[in-house]
Amino acid sequence: MKVQPGDERDTVWERVESVFRVFFYSGDGPFTTQAHDLTDTTFMEALAWAEQSAGKDRLFSIALLADDPYGAKGLVWLVGIDANSSPHDTVERRLYNELDRQPKSFIERGRRARM
Repeated sequence: MKVQPGDERDTVWERVESVFRVFFYSGDGPFTTQAHDLTDTTFMEALAWAEQSAGKDRLFSIALLADDPYGAKGLVWLVGIDANSSPHDTVERRLYNELDRQPKSFIERGRRARM
């Protein structure tokens, strides 16, 4: 983690309304994926919903759904990353490792399936 001072004056816009895309992964790997878009919520509410909805049988990750300057949809990963992907760099590995705080049986089965 790199920490440096920030300047609260260098932004020109902000928005309060966000769309969080929550992904649930189930199966033995490659995982079956189910996605839900959450609106009219805060990040902490979305996280609590994802944790409760995942239960003990599914992994989850959360992304901010955003548009680029050309209107194309994209994801900004906030918790975890696509459980079916292979991490390519150190940040992706750390996001992938966030899945470790979820049920161990799913993580181990998914890793064995990708090896």
